[in-house]
Amino acid sequence: MRVSVVGCGYWGSKLVKEFCDLIGKENVLVCDLDGTKLAKIKEKFGLETTSSISAAINRSDAVAIATPVFTHYNLARKVLKKGKHAFVEKPIAKTYGQARKLAELARQRGKVLMVDSTFIYSPAVRRVKELLDSGEIGSPKFATSRRLNLGLYQADKTNVIWDLAPHDIAILSYFFGEFPESVSAFGTSTIISDVADDAHLILKFPKGQQASVHLSWLHPHKVRETIVIGSDKMLVYNLDKDPQIEVHDKGVVLKNPNPQTAADLEYKHSAIYPHQISGNLPDMCKHFLDCIRENKTPITDGVYGAKIVRVLEVADKSLHRNGKAMRIDY
Repeated sequence: MRVSVVGCGYWGSKLVKEFCDLIGKENVLVCDLDGTKLAKIKEKFGLETTSSISAAINRSDAVAIATPVFTHYNLARKVLKKGKHAFVEKPIAKTYGQARKLAELARQRGKVLMVDSTFIYSPAVRRVKELLDSGEIGSPKFATSRRLNLGLYQADKTNVIWDLAPHDIAILSYFFGEFPESVSAFGTSTIISDVADDAHLILKFPKGQQASVHLSWLHPHKVRETIVIGSDKMLVYNLDKDPQIEVHDKGVVLKNPNPQTAADLEYKHSAIYPHQISGNLPDMCKHFLDCIRENKTPITDGVYGAKIVRVLEVADKSLHRNGKAMRIDY
């Protein structure tokens, strides 16, 4: 199998390495309009490069797209129309309508269309999902998530919600087993007018769970943490800590089934159970290739990618309506 990677910036270069490891550098072609980036990739990996998108599509079986989001739709559409499989960096398109069209085109052409929801394929997130499904913390009630760092502002005026929230929407929907039914978004534009660089989302899910998400480009420390509160225990998933997963046997115990005051409550502060995981590298590129070889639908297919975009669109509308809670219609 031959794969072309279009776009060799920060994330594209990581995809190049993954595909080289999986299928050999002789089967990987890299495309970028920036000759300086191509030269660096060629020197580092010793593989074939081109500045022609048409050549990259025509000379491959599948194309991985790691370019700015506003280019995703046209590039993925070209790839699918040429009868090639497409792997697209998140979010899969700039609008829900575009994403739906790509999903339908992939279905019509019988081709694999996969969105790069990195964390869904990570060992840590999958282990958290196993713990939640096994009832380790009881019934999940609500979650809080923080994705904070300094930067990165983007040339196309993408705001912090479109940049960072796809990760948290994907992770929380995976943990709760369904996509949110409503969203409320608040934010502030500190540096560039009308470009939110710090935002808070409230996501409500069909079975009653709620999640709060804090996203920021203006934070002194890099933080990537999700906490899920259950009826029995609490789970912490922290990407920047070892171990990444801890179950805390903490909580509020009801002495009275119908509590009226604090006297009807007591607190438990028991053990912390760390969960070690094997490996840290996501297997998303392998999953993409396996789906092509075995004619399977990816876990994060075009329909999945479209739903992520739909949540982002509605969150953006709420942001511009002073945090109005808005229903998400898929």
